[in-house]
Amino acid sequence: MYKGPVARGSVEREKGQRAGIRYWTRRSQIKAVFGTLCFILRAMESRQRL
Repeated sequence: MYKGPVARGSVEREKGQRAGIRYWTRRSQIKAVFGTLCFILRAMESRQRL
């Protein structure tokens, strides 16, 4: 009787961790793309100044 809810909770926690990892990887990818775009924009600005 006691094992059921605990096991279910651990499974839910595991799912939450997986979702969190997926969310963080997606966020880091977005950050990387945003960083590269900013870098390219800065390079273009520096070229225009020259």
